[in-house]
Amino acid sequence: MTLVARNVLYGFTLSVAVVQSGFCFPLAWWDELSPHINVYGTITGLVATMTWIWMSVLIAYNNRPASIHNLTRSSSHFISNIVFAATWLVLAITLTILLRYSCFPNLTESIDGLENIWCFMNSFILGWAWLLFILTTISAVLISYFATHHGTGLPNNIALNDLEHKRKGESNMIPDN
Repeated sequence: MTLVARNVLYGFTLSVAVVQSGFCFPLAWWDELSPHINVYGTITGLVATMTWIWMSVLIAYNNRPASIHNLTRSSSHFISNIVFAATWLVLAITLTILLRYSCFPNLTESIDGLENIWCFMNSFILGWAWLLFILTTISAVLISYFATHHGTGLPNNIALNDLEHKRKGESNMIPDN
């Protein structure tokens, strides 16, 4: 996986997580149709915030071929993406289950007249949760594949798995540990 591909995936994941955190908190505080959306909306917003903060950290350590810092290892990037993929899968499934309360309420009378907006907001954060799951899963799979098949392995520096570093003859920078 090249540096450009990693930057694109990480940047897109970061952008989607920022949008997700911006929509989750208002939904959690104001939606009255879903019984537990205040809890899961807040959790989703917090996980989205943690996702974009951690992706920013991973981007900062993404292209340091001479570094032996733990955050430059392929395994750190792989494990981070696997943890986020599992977390987003659980949240996406939970939000899918809660969607029926917002989009198909059993109401004889309107609560606030905004049922369509709550359905749209819940559908929006549900779609972004599935997208974050897909992006982090793709990142983890590509990091694992390129580290084990074309690179130096998961324990070594992620920048050394890049094809452009191999072409420049920088493969002798593999750390000892």
